[in-house]
Amino acid sequence: MSRQDQKVGEGGEAYQAGTSLTVNRGMSADQMSELMIAMAKQLQQYLAEAGATFDQRCAELRDELIKEFSKPEAKADSGAFRDPDYQFVLKAAHESYGRKGGDELREELVNLLGQRSMMETGTRPALILNDAIRIAGKLTSEEYSALAMTFLIKYVSVGGVTKEDIINSFNRILDEFITQLPSENHAYEYLASIGCLSVNLISGVDLWKAIHSTYGFRFGRGFDAQELQEALAGEATIPQLTGQLTRLNDGKFWFVGPKRAELEEGLRERAIPEGAVVGLLALVDSRTPTEEEIKQELTAAVSAFARFDEVWSKTQIRQSVLTSLGKALAHSVLVSRIDFNGALSIWIK
Repeated sequence: MSRQDQKVGEGGEAYQAGTSLTVNRGMSADQMSELMIAMAKQLQQYLAEAGATFDQRCAELRDELIKEFSKPEAKADSGAFRDPDYQFVLKAAHESYGRKGGDELREELVNLLGQRSMMETGTRPALILNDAIRIAGKLTSEEYSALAMTFLIKYVSVGGVTKEDIINSFNRILDEFITQLPSENHAYEYLASIGCLSVNLISGVDLWKAIHSTYGFRFGRGFDAQELQEALAGEATIPQLTGQLTRLNDGKFWFVGPKRAELEEGLRERAIPEGAVVGLLALVDSRTPTEEEIKQELTAAVSAFARFDEVWSKTQIRQSVLTSLGKALAHSVLVSRIDFNGALSIWIK
């Protein structure tokens, strides 16, 4: 009997043959074996390539460290290489750079290792730098930019005696960091998760209040000799202020120093009569610009300030409080990128 009838349900398959039937699904056992052998050979090749890249990067970092520690003016102590703890973080640095690579990371690691070499093992600064070296490779350019700008606004006064100096400094700083400054909160949340900062969800720092507090005095509009004499009210003379007065670009007088409080302290140390002190401080207050005036002047002179103001107002950077670890990493990136010269010991004790 040659006739065969079959009924197949929905989604089913039917096979029909007169004698024997072979159905192959996917690869055969021999084909699978050949594929696995080929993949194993390819993986061995990839492993060799990855190992070669890792070794090359480690050699790059070693070369940079040798250059840094060999400089006559190097801020590093080669004696640290005898310290087991230093050798441990040195190994961690090589592992980090070997995995990730990149010029920016290499600069940060060389700088951090140099600073660590000058710290006594077991001290708080040494422990903080150990942690900074271990996590340096876990940060992207966005995180480094966020740390740098938070540090500069909340913990530092950029160099410069005059407002022109300050404007030039901000131009240079923002040119370096503004393009990578994160405009969403993901980076700040990540930095908080790895212990670089905390986020104060209740209050934040107003950008222009902070700038006015730090730099308002140095944006003073100046005064002429007659106005200065009137402020002294006959209780003191201009020669008594020698060393505290300077000339602005327009020829007017202004006081040396970063803030009004330092001026007042200096006047009292010189035993300037109280009436003259009151008159001089009133003159200074009348010539110090408001927050809005400084905002207008800086945004006009520094094109990137408008973008910075926008990012500051809409992200958690304004609410970020740096930890010691965050300060160490921020300090390092400022040293390597803009030749910042403030000693780390100012912020980490």
